Amino acid sequence: MKKLVALLMTIVPAFAFAAGLRISVIDKDLDFPLEGAKLTLEANPRITGYADEDGNAVLNLPDSVTSGTIRASLPGYKEVSVKFSGTGKALVINMSLADVIEGKELVVNRAAPEKTEEKVGVAKVMTKEQMHTTANIGLVEDCMASIRTLPGVSYSGAWGTEPSIRGGDPREAACLLDGMYTVYPWHWGGGVSIFNPSMVDSIKLSNGVFSSRYGRASAGLLEASTITPDYENFHLNAGLSTTCADAFAQVPFGKDLGGMLMGAHISYLDPVVWGFKKADIGDLDYIKRAPYIRDFFVKTDLNPSPELSFSIIGFFGSDGLEIDQTEEEDGLKTRAIMDYDIYQALGGIRVKYLASDKLLFRGNLSYNGMFEDMDMNLTESGSIKFNDDFVSKYGFLPGVASGASYDIPNLNSSMIEKIDNHLVSGRVEGEIEIDEKNHICAGVEETFSTSKTTEKQAGWTDLEINGNWLFRRVNFSSETKGNCILDNAAFLTWEFGGENDPVQAEVGVRGEFITLWNSDDDFRVNFLPDLCPRASVTYTPWRNLGSVEKVSFTAGSGLFVSIPREAMILSKDMGVKNFDMHPNRAIFSVLGTDVNLEGGWNFKLESY
Repeated sequence: MKKLVALLMTIVPAFAFAAGLRISVIDKDLDFPLEGAKLTLEANPRITGYADEDGNAVLNLPDSVTSGTIRASLPGYKEVSVKFSGTGKALVINMSLADVIEGKELVVNRAAPEKTEEKVGVAKVMTKEQMHTTANIGLVEDCMASIRTLPGVSYSGAWGTEPSIRGGDPREAACLLDGMYTVYPWHWGGGVSIFNPSMVDSIKLSNGVFSSRYGRASAGLLEASTITPDYENFHLNAGLSTTCADAFAQVPFGKDLGGMLMGAHISYLDPVVWGFKKADIGDLDYIKRAPYIRDFFVKTDLNPSPELSFSIIGFFGSDGLEIDQTEEEDGLKTRAIMDYDIYQALGGIRVKYLASDKLLFRGNLSYNGMFEDMDMNLTESGSIKFNDDFVSKYGFLPGVASGASYDIPNLNSSMIEKIDNHLVSGRVEGEIEIDEKNHICAGVEETFSTSKTTEKQAGWTDLEINGNWLFRRVNFSSETKGNCILDNAAFLTWEFGGENDPVQAEVGVRGEFITLWNSDDDFRVNFLPDLCPRASVTYTPWRNLGSVEKVSFTAGSGLFVSIPREAMILSKDMGVKNFDMHPNRAIFSVLGTDVNLEGGWNFKLESY
């Protein structure tokens, strides 16, 4: 039986392919055989063969094929087509190198880490992919919905998204957008943040001993990094829901030149409020304009040369609401109208310059402004009864008696309040690579903040004139310039080790000197300077032990400072003297363990 099968396997191909075409493939210029050249019969592409190490191949052709064309192809060579007639004579194919050889480009740059890696006891990083689910649920899409799921982060309530890090007040933590400090990156009084998932690539929460590069934070640091636009391809992402809409586009400038990211996010609760009103759920008739959010963002990356790159960032946001409420009680009708809006503007530029393979410079300059605008109008009308105290004191006057009443003819009161907050910051730093394991970074940082409050009030009050009490309309206006605060800082850090080294360490020191003044009040005070040392060490004794990929231990400690909110209201009459007080200070220490297992399991234990 085995002999029969072998005989059939020999005979069947002989009937199907009675003729074999011998082919030799040779480099035309160098005259050597081309191994691996693919040979295809154009009339039937399923008939193919490959040249051996001597450049020879035999292409088995059906009896019906006595002539045709053979196509030869080989990466890096021009494709060649050669005609043949008959199979008795060997066919020789000469191939030449292609004029242009195209392939995917591999670019190797010296590593200049952005310090965004996650490390137990130092920082936690959530990427865009990790935030995709939690950041896109709820009334408004917000990356802080993901951050609140991290351990070590708490909130004062279900509404607010301002995080309490390490148990500190939310204002004792600093928030940065692409490395630039912000005044108040929140909407709706802290209800949601400006960090929209359509523009944010990752968020780094430093709730441990973070680098001395950053200050103005005694509780923790929140760094949001926006998406880097695609330099080669156009992208458009848009979304629409019952409460919000957004659209973001990535515009390429060229593979080596740069690109732009721009877009807008709009939140509108009008459909929700309308639905509640129609269903008579809750008393929402007083809402004239539902709470809204309108954000616009643009980022341009430019690379004039491989060593130099720029990022220009702009953000404008606004939120607010308008109410019109009328109440009537005991004959008095009160109508209150309030229009409240907050506007934010942030703009800045970031620069990176690779001076050599060992020296990198970074810098940024930014401005953040926040502008509150409230306009309130109150109208009272109706009939009010005299109370007993008024009757006992003024009962001798005509018409004043127990049970009697008096009319109020549309008394109008109004208040306009505008608060402007400004923050300007700049930083320059240089990083030098001593060797692969040792990096030293030094830099200076300056931040300036100030505010101004404008108030206008018009209303009614009791005034005593010549022994008589009169009810008169009064007007009041004021313009108060807030204190100016200048924070001068310098820092130095030394980093040792890399991701795969058993020991990694960062040791640094940051000096802070804060000056406060108010020209209108002839007031100036200097805070006591602070020298803030910080150090952290990570030891990884075990790697790739069966199901255990890595086990690390971290220890660190440091001193952190932040400017107290009360500094904005310090005045000359409070008796504060030069070099008489410190900013907020916190000494913080941490011990941590990080265990990585196969299958993506990760266990972390941190104690503070």
